[in-house]
Amino acid sequence: MDYLAQVKERCLAERTVATRERYDKFIHDAIDPWHKHMLTVLRDHWWSEIIGDVDATMATLVKDPVYQFHGGSLHTAVVNTTEAAREMYASLYDAGYYPGGVLENMRIACADWGVVIESDLTSVLPGAAFNLPNMRIDPALPYQSTSQAVQSQPFDRETGLMKGEIVYLGDITEIFIARR
Repeated sequence: MDYLAQVKERCLAERTVATRERYDKFIHDAIDPWHKHMLTVLRDHWWSEIIGDVDATMATLVKDPVYQFHGGSLHTAVVNTTEAAREMYASLYDAGYYPGGVLENMRIACADWGVVIESDLTSVLPGAAFNLPNMRIDPALPYQSTSQAVQSQPFDRETGLMKGEIVYLGDITEIFIARR
């Protein structure tokens, strides 16, 4: 399959495919079948964000998933209903933003309850998403930013689906207007 052609955020295309290859290696190397399953669902969820497929995104989630975002420099809100999660993703995708991003220096830990990923996360988001009062950010422009991130994805053992995401973002280490 030509993954490179499917990536919507062209300025990150090659690095995004490299992230998919890292996910595939983690899945391949997993010994426990439940861990392998969770990693596969997580990769599919991430990929759905890359290609902007809201139905595929929602297919990886339980009813009423919980999303929390902490730290970093983004304006965020808690999402805790199926409708709010669908709206969050649909509004990003419809505006031309695909939040999966590039994950480099990935470290993954699996447990019976879910998966934790530590990485350097690079993504493109609208200027309006950032809360950086000491910088001149145009809310209408797309910005490519990088920050350290820890993402916790709890899973429902009965359905095999993600219960949502709890994301902790460090300070932005790089930000500039995206070349799209």
